[in-house]
Amino acid sequence: DLSHVANRIVDWFQLPKEESSKPFALSFAITIAQESVKRMYGYDELRPAVQINEDLLLPNLLLPRVVSLFGNIFDNIARHARTPKAPTIVIRSESAGDEVRVVVENEVGPDVFSHSVCERIEQIQSDIQQGAYRSSLSREGGTGLHKIHKILTRDLEGAGDLRFGFRDPQTFFVEIRLSKEL
Repeated sequence: DLSHVANRIVDWFQLPKEESSKPFALSFAITIAQESVKRMYGYDELRPAVQINEDLLLPNLLLPRVVSLFGNIFDNIARHARTPKAPTIVIRSESAGDEVRVVVENEVGPDVFSHSVCERIEQIQSDIQQGAYRSSLSREGGTGLHKIHKILTRDLEGAGDLRFGFRDPQTFFVEIRLSKEL
């Protein structure tokens, strides 16, 4: 089932040659990522509220990387939110000087916010700051935020910045700043 979903996603990236140089909107990449995670987890009701004040146009070559970036964010939400139904997700995008700031906030279940989870988040932040996250990239499980950081710093050549954590006991956030010069 997962390989079928992956094959369908790959088909989305097969663009006709005359289209290959056209830029894509950030909102398009978000929609592709959302649809792939919906299909993988069977979340028909996964419909983020998207508020885009500035829709960044990006080179078509970056589409798979940006889809992967948001796919990892939505995958983390699906795996870790622990809500009885699809979690509420709000995505905001706005201009911030020469960057576009994208904030993804999601509802988490009542048993998610805890001292041990907060310690784990702090450890991930520390690993990322110290560059100690690289060894965990090749394994599955517990590495989504590391992979998001890797996409921003390596795949998008350092064109973005990452912040994440709890806004309150019911809300987790991921904030990405993307350079308009991608």
